Amino acid sequence: MMKVISSILLFMLGATAFASLDCPLQGDVVLTDGFSLSQAMNTEEQTVTVQLTYQGQGWIGMGFGTGMLNSVAVIGFPDENPALYRLGGYDRASVTELDDQSALRDRDFTQTETESILTFTLSLTENVGINLMAGEETSIIAAFGMSNTLDYHSFRTVKSVTFTECNGAIPTDSMTTPAPVAGEDAMPSVDGPVEAPVSAPVASDSSPAEGVISIGNGATLFTEANEEQGTIFFEIVYEGQGWIGFGVSPGQTMVGSEVIIGVPGSAVGPTNPGKYTLSSQSLGGVTLLPSEKQTLIDATIEQNETHTVLRYSKLMEEDGEFSLSADEPNPFVFATGISNALGNHNQRFTFSASIGGSASGFSNEPRRELWAAHGAMMTIAWGILVPLAISCSLLRDLIPGPEGLWFKLHQFLNSLAITFTIVGFAIAVYAINDQSEGEPEHFDDSPKHKLIGLIIFILAIVQGLIAAFRPHLPKADKNEENPEQPKEKSTLRFLWEIKHRVVGFTLLGLSWYNVDSGLQLFADLFQVDDMGVVFWVVVGVISGVAILLFAFTKLRQSSD
Repeated sequence: MMKVISSILLFMLGATAFASLDCPLQGDVVLTDGFSLSQAMNTEEQTVTVQLTYQGQGWIGMGFGTGMLNSVAVIGFPDENPALYRLGGYDRASVTELDDQSALRDRDFTQTETESILTFTLSLTENVGINLMAGEETSIIAAFGMSNTLDYHSFRTVKSVTFTECNGAIPTDSMTTPAPVAGEDAMPSVDGPVEAPVSAPVASDSSPAEGVISIGNGATLFTEANEEQGTIFFEIVYEGQGWIGFGVSPGQTMVGSEVIIGVPGSAVGPTNPGKYTLSSQSLGGVTLLPSEKQTLIDATIEQNETHTVLRYSKLMEEDGEFSLSADEPNPFVFATGISNALGNHNQRFTFSASIGGSASGFSNEPRRELWAAHGAMMTIAWGILVPLAISCSLLRDLIPGPEGLWFKLHQFLNSLAITFTIVGFAIAVYAINDQSEGEPEHFDDSPKHKLIGLIIFILAIVQGLIAAFRPHLPKADKNEENPEQPKEKSTLRFLWEIKHRVVGFTLLGLSWYNVDSGLQLFADLFQVDDMGVVFWVVVGVISGVAILLFAFTKLRQSSD
């Protein structure tokens, strides 16, 4: 009941404040869920009237154009008359009220516990840089705030609106307060007259506006190029509290990236936000660039109870640094921290994005349990099972039991190793699919670990199949003509044995290299100790014992 009464009061206030107008507001435009616009253009009086309705409490702003910088906007919030502001930058200090407010003929801002309404009439004859034509699409920027204080905005959009012409034939008492229409697509992005965030997440299920890209859990990215100055503006808004890192990653990996990191709670200055290089995914590999490289423009890191915002402008071309393109997609990396202290991250993504456009090729945070299972399978297969299988062949004369037991052990251990390899390979493919959106790059050469893994997988299966269909030894144990000499092997068998040994030892070498590199990648990725030393100790003990026993056997045979 109170909501109905409040809406009626708002309607009466709006109608009273604008009783002099001769045009009804028309054409509800849904900007996002709970945020709508109605308008009318009076061509006789050369004015345009706009009403913005937000289903919530917060300041409301609207301007004309597609970009925030140097545009003019009308901003309204409680206890103050709406006014014209110049948006000189992305920080609050750059949003300044114009001295000349004569272009605003009527203005009003009303608010209840559930609704905020900004209504204004703007003269088109005043020189405020606004050119409108009835019946033609015009780009507008609109936003509403996270609170009634002119500060962060919860939503900002750019949308094309066709202003409706009227000639003053219909009285204003037909003017109605537009009701927001749910379910329509949220439209593009950009500027509202706010201080910082150009893209703070919407408190609804609506999609981000155009130019605002969802890049993670509760995080959005807004970018805008200034080609005259050769810079790109970045704004990352994270719905949470923690440090923010964002930068360029040509290899689409964290290692080798050049990033900007903002640490809330620390004083904002030349190195916070600062430029860093990442030589590993551990904190020790996060290196702050020297002071002469700290060339960010208007860089800030800000935080309130619900959001953290990193903003900066960066030159597209800088000596010794990765270039940025205003026209082509750029490879980016993004992460947020589990707290404000620079340390472990709670999410990390790599992706490609165009400046002011869309993003693709997202790679999500890898799942530790999948990669741990993959590493365990491959380590056991090639660090334990295959060396034991080879040892059985080399030390066949030392293995007790029935004749041919060494061969059965050799065959069983190799078969088990191939099975572990197939399972481990399948886990890796699944893990890459799980952490990728779009077309996952399973076997690119960055890092080479994946490509070598594919080679090992193929060779292991081929080696196993050829072994199953190998040419057999001669049936007779002895040469009938000369019992002291074994019966000669066929040429095919001779060639197969050479192939079996060459491919086998090649596989073993590649696998040892790849297990070691995989353990290092796992350590870097999940910031744990590198278990490569343990792997080499196990391999060394098994191989060393086998070689010593083999040498001992040969010496004993030669002495006999």
